Amino acid sequence: MSNSNTLVIFEGNINITRAAHILKISNIIAHISKKVTIAISRITYEALLDLAKEQLPSTNIIILDSKQPVISHYKYSLLSWLKEWILHLIQLLRLFIAIRNDKPENAIIMGTINIPAILLARLFCKRSKMLIFVFPSRADGLPNTILEAFACESIVLATPIGGISDVIKDNVTGYYIYGSLEPINIANHILRLLNVPKDRLKEVSLNGKRFVEKYYGYTATLSRRGNIIFSH
Repeated sequence: MSNSNTLVIFEGNINITRAAHILKISNIIAHISKKVTIAISRITYEALLDLAKEQLPSTNIIILDSKQPVISHYKYSLLSWLKEWILHLIQLLRLFIAIRNDKPENAIIMGTINIPAILLARLFCKRSKMLIFVFPSRADGLPNTILEAFACESIVLATPIGGISDVIKDNVTGYYIYGSLEPINIANHILRLLNVPKDRLKEVSLNGKRFVEKYYGYTATLSRRGNIIFSH
């Protein structure tokens, strides 16, 4: 076990199934970190009860949503968008208060996230050895969240499916999750990255940033769309 502290952010709505994943992954991470802090945005009562039953070694679980830890449902509108951003700011403040005296060296992000979650981890891990964005999906196209993670110089760990394999070249711009999507396998891939030399991880993260800037930046995107419009 190393002396490092690890912050794991689970974005999105946590139900009983995802709570079981949290328990399995956290148990493995706890074997290599002195302390694990799990930050959860939203969770159902049933899932919260499941987590409360378990005794995770050297693990602190923080619920970042309201005093009533329930799943919130939002309609897609400008008002709901503003509510989401306000919620992120509140969560950021709560997390800052919780870990201000014990900042983690490693940050791992699980789930479907957006830029505030990545920047949040960056803020709390200024001396972080790495920031990992994990995207285990069975079927997908090209998620914007992966491109956003690239832009934030995050290490992206994802399944080689759909358009993901077009932007991630294993060990070049990111890393693949091979095999099953069982929590134990995903956790083992995370642990493997924790043992990669930090200089190499920095190189891969910069490759990802350069890739997204070259092919998905404003100029490149504008040029592609212009070609489509004026070719007809």
